[in-house]
Amino acid sequence: MYRRQERKALSHDEVHDLVEAEHFADKIGKKLNTAITIHPKLLDAYPDDIGRWLSTTFLNSLRTRSNGLGFGHYALYVRESYEGDRREHVHLLLHVPDKERSALEAMLKRWRLGKTVCLT
Repeated sequence: MYRRQERKALSHDEVHDLVEAEHFADKIGKKLNTAITIHPKLLDAYPDDIGRWLSTTFLNSLRTRSNGLGFGHYALYVRESYEGDRREHVHLLLHVPDKERSALEAMLKRWRLGKTVCLT
């Protein structure tokens, strides 16, 4: 299993890169207007490797669906964990046109991520 290096916080450079990426998305007309928080501990089956689940299952499906709906996939995400077992969660900021928001919500329900995901 892949184990990433644990740290207390993002570095100054990493925060700067996230802010720059958000500004770039806005500049190209893809404002990051939707926040999703994913709590894997609420999944029916807790993933053996959250990083793999996130990249190969969730983000890949989200990217495919966003591209299929025609608005593309523009997103930032940060994994966060507190001390203790199964405390990790993911914050995602992405571009979703207002007219596609209900389609995103329906998609997340179909993926059975209802209680797992907080969408704002």
